[in-house]
Amino acid sequence: MIVSPSLQTPRTPENAEPYRRTLRATAQAAHGFRRHFTEWVESTVATDREQRSDIVLAVYEAVANAVEHAYLDEGATGEITVDGRRDSRNALTVTVTDVGSWKPFEPSAMRGRGIPLIGALSDEHDILTDSRGTTVTVRWRLSPTQ
Repeated sequence: MIVSPSLQTPRTPENAEPYRRTLRATAQAAHGFRRHFTEWVESTVATDREQRSDIVLAVYEAVANAVEHAYLDEGATGEITVDGRRDSRNALTVTVTDVGSWKPFEPSAMRGRGIPLIGALSDEHDILTDSRGTTVTVRWRLSPTQ
């Protein structure tokens, strides 16, 4: 019998598999990533449904930002790497890394809501950028399941 990942009991931090995926910086790859990451969150992260949704949306937003902005100056599509890990304090840390160029945050009437959205959906977030690329780190203290 095949059990859907969303119906499995989430693993404890001690036996949870870390998440790692490298994808092309394209909209199509980002869509496939979201589906794959959602399955990992559903089967690995022991928290309530609302927080799991927040995690998926925030990480997807970081990936979408890298797809849209990181490789504009290079003229070619690069790669994005996503790493996720639960720790023994029942916290989740996810990093989204690209090797493209950083674009300064310039909000406008129609754009610029991604980084504030990531901040609103997470407990902490950091953005580090240098000549080697950008790393967005997002952290959550996981809520007990209901």
